Amino acid sequence: MFVKLRFSSGYEVKTSPLIMRFGDDGGPVDPPEPVFVETGQEWHMPWRNGESIESATTQRWTSLAEQRDFTHAWQTTEAVGQQIQCAWLNGEPIGKHYQLAFSSSHPLTGTDFTWRYASLLPSEQAAWHMRWRTKSPLSGTDFTWRWKAGPLTGIDATMEWWQSPHEVGQSVLMHWGPYPWQWICYWVAHPFPGAVKLRFDEQSQTHTGAISMRFDEPQKVCYWGLPGGDQRGWDDVPTNEIKVPIIAPVARSYLMQPTFTCVRVRDEMQIMLSSFTHQQSRGQFAAVVNLKFMSRIDQERAINELLRIELNGYEFYAWAESPSKQISFNNYQYSASGRSRVAELASPNKAPANYSNQTVQTIAGIMSGLLSDGWTLDSQVIDFPVPARAFNIMNKAPAEALNEAAERIGAMVLCDDSLKKVRIVPRWPVMPWDTASATCDVVLNEGVIISHSAREIRQPDFNVAFVRGEQEGVSCRVKRRETLGDRYAPEIVDSLITDIQAARQRGSAVLADSGKKEESTIKTKIMPQLPPLQRGQLIGIQYAQHLYKATCDTVTVSAAVDKQGRITINQTAGLVKNV
Repeated sequence: MFVKLRFSSGYEVKTSPLIMRFGDDGGPVDPPEPVFVETGQEWHMPWRNGESIESATTQRWTSLAEQRDFTHAWQTTEAVGQQIQCAWLNGEPIGKHYQLAFSSSHPLTGTDFTWRYASLLPSEQAAWHMRWRTKSPLSGTDFTWRWKAGPLTGIDATMEWWQSPHEVGQSVLMHWGPYPWQWICYWVAHPFPGAVKLRFDEQSQTHTGAISMRFDEPQKVCYWGLPGGDQRGWDDVPTNEIKVPIIAPVARSYLMQPTFTCVRVRDEMQIMLSSFTHQQSRGQFAAVVNLKFMSRIDQERAINELLRIELNGYEFYAWAESPSKQISFNNYQYSASGRSRVAELASPNKAPANYSNQTVQTIAGIMSGLLSDGWTLDSQVIDFPVPARAFNIMNKAPAEALNEAAERIGAMVLCDDSLKKVRIVPRWPVMPWDTASATCDVVLNEGVIISHSAREIRQPDFNVAFVRGEQEGVSCRVKRRETLGDRYAPEIVDSLITDIQAARQRGSAVLADSGKKEESTIKTKIMPQLPPLQRGQLIGIQYAQHLYKATCDTVTVSAAVDKQGRITINQTAGLVKNV
């Protein structure tokens, strides 16, 4: 048995080939609203006599494609083409161009639309309201597309126009805020896509095993910075090189009322101290602290506690770690030694561990990963990438590993105990051969200096150094400028020398440490106009005839209370300079 199908007329398409479906079989569901993220806006509008003569708009979106393709299908048997061009002058649209192309005997049709002006899409991040002084601005456009079986029959366009409106102004609303920094990674020497060609020059022979094909893994470099897009970076903004030094005032007499207090940070309990010493040098990550207590009760309350000591309004933080006592006839002394606040990241508070980077990271990212317990990093050295497994430190606590990493790149560690911030700065912020033209950080005068002593140290004077890395490092020759480069320092080999910036910083520190030096010791006060000195600062002493400049190497702050209750607060700084 057979079924015969007869067709008496030609087949015609009765419906549109475009089918839009929303939801599922359970019922209609509204499609989700698109999320537009605006990444950049640029507007340039010059005016002449109140009328707009030029308008340029550049708009980019991250959630919208830069190109839009429309595909329509018609059942046609012959090629159909249509082109519309419209142009107006005197305030009306300058140009509008439509191109419609149909492919003969093929169901697909390409459509290309080009507008001279693009309208801003709705966005939750930006709202634009614009009104123009034109004779016939476009207030609304309605396009209706109609088709039926066979070729496209027509396009209906409905346009409404205003009649000579007045300019009422322009209102722009933009939302912005600080953008968070993040890790930005890119590939270095990434291979281009292609094919692997296998060529056989001999006949096949029986072999055991398999043929191994090895391909080098592309190198990936990451750095910590602002993401890309239409926004200014941090490296193209000119820096402010103006430095205002702290100048101690010159006076006939200095009237001071010293203050010396100590509290336990945990509950603000008062701890009575008879003396306090805070000492630190450029090679130390934590200061060494010595405390003497008024009584045994004060010692018991302070041991293994974080203390805040205030001297003339300036705060110091210290951990009382190792208690001691001295008892003699009618004399009891209770004391303790400890370190500054960053000691909570050092041994024995943190267990020693091994550290290594398993992926490509920058040196700032590696050092930031060593911090914990609310401590943050402020790196002021030039950052550089470190290849995978090039950073290796064995059996160190986090603070000790951070200090070692800083020394290996020619830097040192400074800590802000109140903000729990670690700063990585060059060991020589100002090179010793540049101090003559540099601006001092602090300028003292003879009136505030209690004593000043100096001595000379003779050591080899180098003007060139070879610095190189290991397996994945670089080899550089660092020479002091305006020298012959004929006195070589011992060669420096370190796995962290993976970039020329690392070699420059390490080599510069080695050359700055060499040569004949003059070490000075000055003793001065702590006043509202003279804060505690910091390591690495360029200190100036203004004498009658000249300004003495030297780099601060060590700082010791001391406070004591005698039996009559008189308080004495001093600070002693060790300075070093080239001679």
